[in-house]
Amino acid sequence: MLRCNLSILLAERNLKIAQVSKDTGISRTTLTSLALNNAKGIQYDTLNTLCTYLQIKPNQLFEHLPIEIEIDHLEVNNNSLNGPSYLADGLLYFRVNSKYINRLFTLKIMMKKGKFIDEVEAYYAYLHYLSDESEENIKFIHSTITKLPYSFYNDLTSRIALFIIKDFGIIDESPDIRIAWDLGVDPTINEHLVES
Repeated sequence: MLRCNLSILLAERNLKIAQVSKDTGISRTTLTSLALNNAKGIQYDTLNTLCTYLQIKPNQLFEHLPIEIEIDHLEVNNNSLNGPSYLADGLLYFRVNSKYINRLFTLKIMMKKGKFIDEVEAYYAYLHYLSDESEENIKFIHSTITKLPYSFYNDLTSRIALFIIKDFGIIDESPDIRIAWDLGVDPTINEHLVES
């Protein structure tokens, strides 16, 4: 996975895309697609201009992780989102790819809506291991997700939130989706510790 850190770098410097575009001559469309990680590529001239403007090296603008995590699909078991109790559950299928790996994994999602510790009303999605995943798979899921650099972890969580909004049929104007990863510090299968 390749991730552009432009949005982080701009936030650290209190810069807006409009200002960067005005100062550098790079189009707002290009800057926005880089900031949102939607860009299909970048011209050397654009890269050089950004590095000079932000006073950074190219490896500070981009991060690379030698795996791909793609959300395969989300399967919803119950579309009822009424009431404050457990609202719905589903299965999240995601694929991890690399030069040596191509695996499809499943996590169980439990959806709730309500006010919690911070008194903010939001949708909460709790992700758990499936009990029928093999010990090897759980070790792999656990180590893969918990060891992601923050920017990749945050990107994955944001993509899951978008899938939840779409597939759970949430129609709030701007729903607040909070993802809780219940992967456990010491995951167990059949009461036996799984080392990560």
